[in-house]
Amino acid sequence: MENPILVIIIVFGSWLIFLSLGFFWLTRHTKKRIIESVPWEEFAKDTDKKFGDLQKQLKKQSDSSIFFIQKIGFLRFNPFEETGGDHSFSISLLDGRDNGFVLTSLHTRSSTRTYAKAIKNGTSPYGLSKEELKVIQNAKTDTGFK
Repeated sequence: MENPILVIIIVFGSWLIFLSLGFFWLTRHTKKRIIESVPWEEFAKDTDKKFGDLQKQLKKQSDSSIFFIQKIGFLRFNPFEETGGDHSFSISLLDGRDNGFVLTSLHTRSSTRTYAKAIKNGTSPYGLSKEELKVIQNAKTDTGFK
C-alpha cells in the first residue's frame, strides 16, 4: 500500500462503521431495558389517580369561580343635554350569579358625583337609571363596553 490517503480512508471508514454499529446496539439494548424495567400497571394506576385528583380540583375551581367578577358593562353618556361631552359613566361588575354593583359618576360643570348601587340577581333595591339598567344588561349579555 503505497497510497497513504487510501489507507487513512480505509482506517477511518472502518472506525466509523464500528462506532455506528456500537451506537445502534447500545440504543436498542438501552430502550429494551428501560421498557422492561417500568412497572406499567402501577404507572397507569398512579396516572389515573392523579387525573382523578386533577378533575376534582378543576371542578372545585369551576364551582368557586362563579363568585368572581365575570361580567362587566361600561357606558359613557351625557346626562344633561345643555352641557357638552360624555364625561359621565356607569360601570357594572357582576359575578356568575349576576350579583355585584353598579358605579355611576355624573359630571357637571361644577362637580362630579359618584353613586354605587348593589345588584342582587341582576336587580337592585335602589332605583336604577336607564344607563345603569343598560350597563347591567350589557354585562349580562356579554356585550360589555359600549
